[in-house]
Amino acid sequence: MAAVRAEPPVTGAKPPATSAKPPVTSAKPPVTSAKPPVTSQEDWESELLPWIRRVEAALQIQDCSMDVDRVHLMTAVVARDVQRSMAPISSFLVGYAMGRGAGLEEACQIVEQVTTDVAA
Repeated sequence: MAAVRAEPPVTGAKPPATSAKPPVTSAKPPVTSAKPPVTSQEDWESELLPWIRRVEAALQIQDCSMDVDRVHLMTAVVARDVQRSMAPISSFLVGYAMGRGAGLEEACQIVEQVTTDVAA
């Protein structure tokens, strides 16, 4: 197994301030999970983070900063309000938007707003 570079965890970064948009609201209760956040799970340091680092290296995006738990929250909204199969598609769309200059928080909020508008 290749050595994984020692870097701070992917999560924990505060998203940059974006334009003042109202928080996403929904008639449905907030998404919650029976599992702890991904970054708090027992296998985060030993398996999940090293996998992320290997994928980043293979894609040549070692400078990628992301909040794994925020992405999971957004995909949970999509899975609940649209369809589970659309959760990975929403991640791709957020990544594409970020590649065009959007911030993670901004892109997640937009996906959640569109999703909850359709579900309402």
